[in-house]
Amino acid sequence: MESFDQALARDPNSADALNNRGAVLVRLFRPRDALPDFARSIALRPDYAEAFTNAGIALRGLGRYQEALNHLDRALSIRPNDVTATWTKALLKLAMGEFRDGWPLYESRLQLAHMRQLQRTFAAPRWTGAQPLAGKTLLVHADEGLGDTLQFCRYLPVLEARGARVVFEVQPTLKPILGSLAMRGALVGRGELLPEYDLHIPLLSLPLALRTEIDTIPGGVPYLKVDPVAVRSWGERLAELPGRRVGLNWHGNPEAEKFSALDARSFPLAAAAPLARVAGVSLVSLQKGPGAGQRSEVEFGHALAQLADPLRMGPEEMAAETAAIIMGLDLLITCDTALAHLAGALGARVWVALQSVPDWRWLIDRDDSPWYPTMRLFRQRTPGDWLELFERVTAELRALA
Repeated sequence: MESFDQALARDPNSADALNNRGAVLVRLFRPRDALPDFARSIALRPDYAEAFTNAGIALRGLGRYQEALNHLDRALSIRPNDVTATWTKALLKLAMGEFRDGWPLYESRLQLAHMRQLQRTFAAPRWTGAQPLAGKTLLVHADEGLGDTLQFCRYLPVLEARGARVVFEVQPTLKPILGSLAMRGALVGRGELLPEYDLHIPLLSLPLALRTEIDTIPGGVPYLKVDPVAVRSWGERLAELPGRRVGLNWHGNPEAEKFSALDARSFPLAAAAPLARVAGVSLVSLQKGPGAGQRSEVEFGHALAQLADPLRMGPEEMAAETAAIIMGLDLLITCDTALAHLAGALGARVWVALQSVPDWRWLIDRDDSPWYPTMRLFRQRTPGDWLELFERVTAELRALA
């Protein structure tokens, strides 16, 4: 930031320095402060596509969706192949529920820098939705995060209903729990030898190929199930806790949040501390990995139980064991992470704490989700204010208890 301030002190009319300083402010979760820099940059250079794109990103971070779209459309009129502008427009269109426009734009994710690094060569053509599937073997490969795989694996039975023999390549850690999916095809862990196939498609391209609208999202929740022996085993342990048993998960994958503070989905455990004062509730930590250390920093005392030691479980066991714990809970309260999708896919009761402008899949101004009927959404009313959000969550939990 200091270097851009110095550059602007030397040349106050540097459109590049203004745009770059604004981009840093956005990454620091200061989109409102960034807008004047982008406006000045554009005034100095009216054909500055990158400044229009960055302004669109900032406006999205402020929840000003139509203004954001206007800026992104201007960027794309100047530079039609701008991947960042196209990607951001996709996120806006999908969040606004305009799936017909959003899914084609969402294909731009495959051109993002971090996705291009993962690109592979396939031995068969890509399925677009136009080719008949009857009698064909279709490779569906998970192309994004664990939560995405859990959310969109619901499409596999739809493909089989069209006559496809499906080969589903997934992250190894999800293979045990995805074995419960109602599909006849082969489940393959990433890195394992693939059988022969006739066509392939990335998992998150299926909504486009199948022309999904909000009212045609494949239902059938729960579409994942848990080993009943594991459910019974964890249920017996959970039964030792008094009152309603409420799971808590507060920190997601830092890789998903490293690009910008606008992507900050995790909440500090301290913000959820009022939950420990709700009578008739036993809180259970499902937090593993990053963020788990906050348990020793927050005054929860014995009100936050830790049932499972992740060090005793391999990665392939963790998702299945966590699913069994979820099925023994009365409620899970979590940030926007894979655990929310796991609970939703299991048909478990789950409350998700969301930042003021969350990921596209949670849409706008809704407290429910068309993807998961047992899910309830709690949104920040002020950007960054988790304390007020958990005042509402605590009041709702008290009413439930």
